[in-house]
Amino acid sequence: MASLDQPVSELPKVKPAELKAFHRLEIATVRDLLLHLPFDWEAYGAPVPIRGVAPGAQATIIGNLVKIEARRSMYKRKPMTEATLEDDFGGRLKIVWFNQPWLPKSHHAGDR
Repeated sequence: MASLDQPVSELPKVKPAELKAFHRLEIATVRDLLLHLPFDWEAYGAPVPIRGVAPGAQATIIGNLVKIEARRSMYKRKPMTEATLEDDFGGRLKIVWFNQPWLPKSHHAGDR
């Protein structure tokens, strides 16, 4: 078992690239690793209706999936998933995910 003052370089299965990242983050010991906490986060606030969101703005929206389907893009035939989300006020939003072809198996029309 590792002690809190043990260098991270002595931990099992730590790769050289990870050690380089630890050094860059000034993480030298197990204690440093455990106490390395995020210093920032993004907060989007309370949910808003779709019609109240300005183009390009970040927001929290709650709604029901009306439609969701996986397909391939016209350009380079990359997998993409398209969905339509409808909020409680009748606003609709088209959502697109790239390289997530499994989403229609885990999310279905009617899901909130």
